[in-house]
Amino acid sequence: MKTLKTHFQIVHDMLTGPNCSGFGWDIEKKTVTVEKPVWDAYIHSHKEAAPFKLKSFPYYDDLSMIFGKDRATGQHAETPANVEKQLQNEGGDNNLDDNTSNDNVDNASDNNVDIQLVSKSSKRSQSQTECSRDLAEALTESTATLAAVIEKSSARLSKAIGEDLNEKHMQLGNELSRTTTLPIMERHKVFRLIMQDNALVSYFFSLSDELKDDWAKGILAGTI
Repeated sequence: MKTLKTHFQIVHDMLTGPNCSGFGWDIEKKTVTVEKPVWDAYIHSHKEAAPFKLKSFPYYDDLSMIFGKDRATGQHAETPANVEKQLQNEGGDNNLDDNTSNDNVDNASDNNVDIQLVSKSSKRSQSQTECSRDLAEALTESTATLAAVIEKSSARLSKAIGEDLNEKHMQLGNELSRTTTLPIMERHKVFRLIMQDNALVSYFFSLSDELKDDWAKGILAGTI
């Protein structure tokens, strides 16, 4: 999960960061699109982005949902529970401050006015309470829907992580042969050492090609 988040951040910075001018996103291929001059200038100061020049990143949309920062999280943000509680409390605090007395009318008129005002106030308070209750129920339903979406996305990500690791395991031997200068027997030893830890597998594939040879030799020598 940590490796996927790191990869997401690298791609996300290319598409939305301060140096994102000239970058685009191919929705069908799930790859970054950019002209060579823009890419060469960007990669000069962002070497970690090198593997994503042509590499497909199919989980970017899902990860945007999990790691995206476009939700209210500041000190003034309210949770659905807080809003619901506030709405419920509002139902009992709606009072009218109407002037129902008149010095020039008799007691019978005063009583009729008082009764009418109390009736109107009661109906208005009841209506506002029902409205608050409806809003609270809507918020509760929205919270449950959001929880279901997050659970579904988490399940998809877990499956994606497993598939991604399986693919890397199958590609590891060829990748060691392609990017390192080690003799075949030493490559076998490095292969066995890396396969013992999925974190090492993921890290190896995150390195640029020019770093993989030295890193593999370090694993073999026990210095890493």
